[in-house]
Amino acid sequence: MEDLAYALGLPLASVRAACRTLAAADLILWQDDTARIISAYPFSGVPTAHHVLRARHTTCYAMCAIDALGMPVMLRQGARIRSTCFFCQTPVTVDITTAGALQAASPSALVVWHSEQDGCCVAEVGCPVMNFFCAEAHLQEWHTSTPQERGRSLTVLEALEVGRAAFGAVLT
Repeated sequence: MEDLAYALGLPLASVRAACRTLAAADLILWQDDTARIISAYPFSGVPTAHHVLRARHTTCYAMCAIDALGMPVMLRQGARIRSTCFFCQTPVTVDITTAGALQAASPSALVVWHSEQDGCCVAEVGCPVMNFFCAEAHLQEWHTSTPQERGRSLTVLEALEVGRAAFGAVLT
């Protein structure tokens, strides 16, 4: 944190205050006691199940399946997303073109859970359950065991559009 403050030419207290403001706006997940940024949507600073191989060279982690799908759109780079079915751990792969279009998804019956839970922080309330499922049946089995979860099933194309809406204009 001191390095960031020094690089910005700001007092450390100002950088910490800015991080607290961003966290209060649900833009980053911040650990005040360790002065550490855990995530800055859609990126996770810690490993997650959602690996995004940008332009086939650099791997980063996304907070959830929706973030993983929105990241290539935001960066205007093609990407391969690797994850697993949240229910059975079957490998999942989604390819997004440089233009932000769905190129391929495997398994072909892939769906995404879109959480509609209320809470103070999407990273802590929604992201842990917004995952890929290899088939609608697995999503439904998972949802049966977690009836408190509010949300809906999306096709990969629908989830890509949610990711586009969330992150597509961030860098423009």
